[in-house]
This record gives sequence, C-alpha cells and structure tokens, in this order.
Amino acid sequence: VVSSELVIKRALSAGGQACVFFGVLTASKKPVAVKVYAKNDENSNIYRTEYKILKSIRHRAIVKTLGRFENENYFFLVTEFLDGITLHKILESFE
Repeated sequence: VVSSELVIKRALSAGGQACVFFGVLTASKKPVAVKVYAKNDENSNIYRTEYKILKSIRHRAIVKTLGRFENENYFFLVTEFLDGITLHKILESFE
C-alpha cells in the first residue's frame, strides 16, 4: 500500500531512472500504472518535467496522466493502465 488511495500490486518494468508498477486506485478499483522514482535532485527535475508534459497532452494514443504524489523517499506518477502487448515487444517484431 502506497497510500490510502493507491495499492501497488506488482512490478511491470524497470529503467535507468524509474520503475513501473501495476496498481489499483482503492476508491474506484481502477487499474493504473505507477511510475516510481527514487527521491533525489536529478529525479525531481525529471519527474516534474515529465508530469507537466504528460498532463498537457491529450491524444487517443497516449495514456492519460491521472495524478502524482510523493512521500519522503519516492515520487509517484500515476497513469492509465493499458493491458496487452508492450511497446518494446512491438518494436522487437520489426527487427
């Protein structure tokens, strides 16, 4: 449990700056993707810039950004969760 509003269920992927988890919003039971950054100065800038850009984009091919929050150790970016094949797998199929 990350907060009273969000429960993280399992890891989906990890990258150089952040990890992505599958979670559920407790009130609506809506499945979400949660990008988690360790809290430091570099990640603070990346996290805030990414949130600002994603929140301003409205396109049917891009997941909606639902919110963000932080605790004393991490930054959390919450987006819609789309189940299915990953972008990585799609790109691999073209190689």
